[in-house]
Amino acid sequence: MSKFKDLLAKKDVVVLDGALATQLEAMGLDISGKLWSAKHIAQNPDAIKQIHKNYLKAGSDIITTASYQATIPGLMAAGFSEKEAYGLIIKTSLIAREAVDEFIRESGATETPLVAASIGPYGAYLSDGSEYRGDYNLSKSEFKAFHEPRIRAVLEGGADMLAVETIPLLSEAEAICELLEQNFKDVPCWISFTARDENELASGDAITDVVKILESTPNVLAYGFNCISDTLASALLANLKKAGGTQMRAPCMTPRIKNGAKSLMRAG
Repeated sequence: MSKFKDLLAKKDVVVLDGALATQLEAMGLDISGKLWSAKHIAQNPDAIKQIHKNYLKAGSDIITTASYQATIPGLMAAGFSEKEAYGLIIKTSLIAREAVDEFIRESGATETPLVAASIGPYGAYLSDGSEYRGDYNLSKSEFKAFHEPRIRAVLEGGADMLAVETIPLLSEAEAICELLEQNFKDVPCWISFTARDENELASGDAITDVVKILESTPNVLAYGFNCISDTLASALLANLKKAGGTQMRAPCMTPRIKNGAKSLMRAG
C-alpha cells in the first residue's frame, strides 16, 4: 500500500484523471450499448491509451483504468468467452501501465504516476442506472463472487490500487471490504458512493454506517462520493466527519483520507 500512502502523505492535493467516455466521444467513437466505454478495450485500445496520456500530460497523479463497466458476465453477454473477458480486463491495466511508461519516457518525468483500477458496482453491469438508485439486492457471497474475478484481473495487469466507484449500497461496499481483507490484504483502495441526500446513500443506507465499516478496513485509504453536486458533496463530507470519519477524500469530486484532511480531485 506504500505507493498510495506515500503519495497521500506527500501531496496536499492529489490530482486524478477525468472522464473517459466523454473523451472517447470527442474522438468520434461510439460508446452506446451496455458495455459503454469498455467496448473500446477491444476495439480501440490505442484511443484509451492516448486519453490516459493526455491526462498525465495535464498533471494527473493517478489515472484510472477503463474497467468500470468491464465485468466477466457483461463481456460474456457481449459475445466474449470467459477467458477472453478475463484477458480484456487484464488489458485495461496493461494499457494504463503502457501510458504511464510512455509518458515518463517522453516527458522525462521523475515521479511515476499511479494506476488505479476502476471497479464499478453491480448496478453498472445491469446498465439500467441502478448505481444511482441502489435498488438491487445480492447476498454478500454473490457480491464477492461478482467482484473477485475483475479485481484479480486488474491486479494481474499491474494496477497499483483500486478505485471502487459509484457504489449505491453499503452492503456491496461491505462485501468488497471483506473480500479485500480476505484475498487482497496488501491492495489499497478508495471507495466512493452515490447519495440521495446529505444523510443517505442512494439506496437509503445511513452515511453514519459508512464510517463504521470503512474506518475499520485497513485497505481503504480514502472514501467519499461521486456523481453528485458540489453542494451535496460538502454536506455529506461534513456529516461523515461528525460521525467520526477521519479518511474522507474526494475521488470523482469529493473524499478525504485516513488521518488527514486532504483533497483528492479530478482534473477534467
